[in-house]
Amino acid sequence: VNRTMGFGEKAGALAERRDPAGLELLAWVATFEGEEFHRALADTCLRLAPQARGPEALEHLGTLCVLLDWEDGVCVQTISTALARARVEAAIPAWIGLLESESRGTRERARRSLEQLTGLALGSTGERWRAWHDSESAWFEEEAPRVFSELESDEDERVLAAARELSRHRLHRDELAQAVEQLLDHATPAVRQSACSVLQCLGSPVALPALTAALADEDEAVARCAW
Repeated sequence: VNRTMGFGEKAGALAERRDPAGLELLAWVATFEGEEFHRALADTCLRLAPQARGPEALEHLGTLCVLLDWEDGVCVQTISTALARARVEAAIPAWIGLLESESRGTRERARRSLEQLTGLALGSTGERWRAWHDSESAWFEEEAPRVFSELESDEDERVLAAARELSRHRLHRDELAQAVEQLLDHATPAVRQSACSVLQCLGSPVALPALTAALADEDEAVARCAW
């Protein structure tokens, strides 16, 4: 994008190109520019979010969570939609807080964003969502390392049990999927089939290349499960 252009023009050009590389500029603007740019920034992010992939893009989108604290309800709702589409888990605490917003539209958008990202329906009050988030965060810190180690067991039943446990969680799903996708190279077809099912359940886009490769698995049941 031409450096001589104003931000509004740059935002429009980035949105037209739908180039996720522009997220770096948006993250910079969210941090340093004045509030007059935020609505254009949110609109541009909404159009770029579906193309956002990978940890760098998610990091830039995570920076935009600061806009969820802004008083402009339109901006907050727009950026919420974008962050939910891109599965930015860093926005979850802010959305839980927004469930208590004075704006009905902002409250509803926060609830829908939480439901879209997690696949859960915990209502419109922050108490249940906050308890869930605290529980999931604690599990990931305290229990997940043990479950990850079980995936490397020589006993198939222990591996399958660990995979099932991971499938029940809805936070840090990219990290969970990265651990599970290693099972697609397991010697036992039943384990590979379970891995496909768990990855489908987690719904993390980071697993798409591995699931695509599994379509060519020599075991027909595994290939079908990868579809």
